[in-house]
Amino acid sequence: MSAMLYTIDSHTYVSPNYSTRPSGTAVSAIVLHTTEGSFDSDAEWLCNPTTGVSCHYVIPPSGSTIYSLVPDSKRAWHAGDSTYNGRSNWNTFSIGIEISHKKGQPYPNGQRNLTAELCIDLIARYHIGQEWIAAHRWVATPSGRKSDPTDWNDTDLKSWISALYPPPFIRYEVTSPCAVFTSRAPDAPLSGGPNEGQTWLDAGDLINVGDVQDGWLWVSDNETNPPGIGFIPSSYARVLP
Repeated sequence: MSAMLYTIDSHTYVSPNYSTRPSGTAVSAIVLHTTEGSFDSDAEWLCNPTTGVSCHYVIPPSGSTIYSLVPDSKRAWHAGDSTYNGRSNWNTFSIGIEISHKKGQPYPNGQRNLTAELCIDLIARYHIGQEWIAAHRWVATPSGRKSDPTDWNDTDLKSWISALYPPPFIRYEVTSPCAVFTSRAPDAPLSGGPNEGQTWLDAGDLINVGDVQDGWLWVSDNETNPPGIGFIPSSYARVLP
């Protein structure tokens, strides 16, 4: 999971517009919306019991606070009639994220980054696949019923969604104890780390490898983290089947 760079406020705005998810239903998708209003009146509208509309999170135009209106475990009313990617009734299994934005206005600096941080955390928490993050307009039925998120075309949005996911890594097992170097050069300094200021890998350690080049592996320090701590000779590890 990514380092949390934001604060969740679940007290300022609380919406009554939700129901219980069907028994056994797991969160497995995210739907992105735009409020088409201004903050904070749009958050208040989503909490008004007469509207019959809500979402799980609202992303404000600025700041580092994200507002939680409905608990993840509940079925917020955000997607409406919906069918996409072979599944219907997206309210049942999705998290709804409203971005405070009105058509024709620019997205403030950092707002999409804040949205990305929240999505990355939700992806890790609920193991959400890339194909299950969707724009409201993609899932809304009949087609054309919704246009949000506005000012964010399909090509750019799909590229943004793809960037939420790290590139695939290859799992290796370390076969001999070795130090990690800062570059591929044979005389490169050792990478810093917890072992007397250095990073060492022991035989049997499982690591992730992101690049293989010129007899060197770009590695992680364990089987969970992505590559990035430095390089080891490829002869000191073997790829796992």
